[in-house]
Parts: sequence; structure tokens; C-alpha cells
Amino acid sequence: MKIMKQIVFIGIIVIITIAAAACTPKNRETAPSLSSSEIEVESSAVETQDTEIILSMNIDFNNKIIPVNIYYSILEYVTNINKAVFDYDDITQVISFSNLQYDNETGSFYISYNDYNFDGFLDINVVIEHVNNAENNIFLYNSQTKSYVASSELSGEGSISLNLEAQTVETKHFITGSIFTSREYKWENGQFKLIGTENQEWDSTLEKYMLTIRTLLIDGSWAEERVEADPDTLKEFTWD
Repeated sequence: MKIMKQIVFIGIIVIITIAAAACTPKNRETAPSLSSSEIEVESSAVETQDTEIILSMNIDFNNKIIPVNIYYSILEYVTNINKAVFDYDDITQVISFSNLQYDNETGSFYISYNDYNFDGFLDINVVIEHVNNAENNIFLYNSQTKSYVASSELSGEGSISLNLEAQTVETKHFITGSIFTSREYKWENGQFKLIGTENQEWDSTLEKYMLTIRTLLIDGSWAEERVEADPDTLKEFTWD
């Protein structure tokens, strides 16, 4: 039993290490980093008394190395990701996660990061890879309270990309390779403001894919345009 437990433990660490290196699905956009976005997973992982495992890694953000410890528990069928602990902004940060889990046989997770709201501070993304989708769980740093807060706008299934020049964030959720929805946000007055959406779907009446584009205007009203889908977006949605 002890040998089997060790084998399972080593297997999970290998899965997470591989996922941290490269588990990006096709058609999925990745957010460009403001510095280095590579995650270095250290070789040491410690199993505690309550089957909780500590995974240590280093984050390189704005030319500063930040050691991060991730605590997670391997249960019979699922793995629970419990919390992240690290020192940032002269405070020991503890981000407690709730309901973050994946199937042991088909899933994995890794930690990504960026400055998602362009305020110069480190934000954390716990990415969970399921069989056919990726789930982003983004936590934004609040410099006033010196704590991390979950972002309901950016979290969820799909991909996330940053436009550094416009300082906007886009989330995109694929239903199939040709059917998707996307939402574009801009950070204003301490919160994300929705400024645009795109919805591509099959129109059974026209018998073609159509794209609906909605854009927020300066006066607060919305402009809407419906056009035929770009042929380049009509492709099979596959995962590596």
C-alpha cells in the first residue's frame, strides 16, 4: 500500500510538471507576459500528515523571483487545490481556493500569472485542464487591502488574452471550433468594464455561420453588427 501511494504521488507530480511546461490546446490564445511567464517547478514536494501535498515553484515577475507554495490534496477520485502561500508586497499572501478540483485520471493543473488589470501588480491564475476544456481561476491583487480577490469577469472556461497597447482583456469560450463567444473588458475605476462582445453561431435560416459584434459607444449605448463569419474561423476544434 505504501509503495502504491508513492507511485500515485510521483505520477501526480509528473502530470503537473508536464502541464506547467506546455498544455495549450489548439485555437487557444495565451496571454503575453509583462516579464517572464515561465513557471519553474522545483524538484521538492512534501506530503503532510493529512495527505496534503506542498508543491514549490518560483515565479519571475518584473525581474523579481517569488517563491510560491501550492497546497493540494489527492483524494480517491479527485485532486483538490487548497491554497497558495507566498510573500508579496511585504505581506505573506494566502490565497484560499474553494471548489477547485479535477479528476485524477483526466485532469491536471498549473499556475499561470500576469498583470491582468494593468496596475503593475502580480495577479495569479490557477489553470485547471479538464478533458476538453481549460478553466481559468484568476485572482487579482488589491494594492489597497494588500490581498487577492477572485475575478468573476475573467474566470471561467476558455482562453484569455491581453492587449497591452489598448490595455484590454479578452476572454473566449469555444463551444465547437466554429461556435464561440468572447467578451472584451477594460479596467476602469477599480473594476472591469465590459466594452465589447462577439458571438459566432450557426444560422439555420441562412444556412451559414454568422458573427454578431456588439461594441460599447462613448455615450453608453451599444452598437451591433451582424456579418458572415470569417472562413478562417470555421475549423475543427481539437486539443493536443
